Amino acid sequence: MKFTGIFNECATVDKGMSCPSGSFSRARIFRMHGTKDDFIVYIEVNGNYHGPGTYVLKHWPHDSLGVPDGVAKVAVREYVTGRLWESSAGSLTIDDLEDGGFVYAGLGPSANSPVVVELNIAGWWSCS
Repeated sequence: MKFTGIFNECATVDKGMSCPSGSFSRARIFRMHGTKDDFIVYIEVNGNYHGPGTYVLKHWPHDSLGVPDGVAKVAVREYVTGRLWESSAGSLTIDDLEDGGFVYAGLGPSANSPVVVELNIAGWWSCS
């Protein structure tokens, strides 16, 4: 996965940390390892999951994961500092096996701000 903006990094999935099967009401969580930085990625579709396909990423109506608000969400946490960015635009694709897919997202600081995009991510994801 390519990280651009506040980080310029290519990262690969290191390991799945929480990979529940079926519904995406609980976040898929996996660690990604880059050349300089490591990240934890969260993927959730809570309240509007209708199976494999592409979901629009938009501004979060609530500033947290785990809220059944019908919004597809991607969040990235820098592993060392714990700093968090939330998706505010883009798309999330979930594959037929429901354990991976593709993400293209603009993310901002976790202050519920739909305007500031500090980080862009694009690439394949897998929770295994």
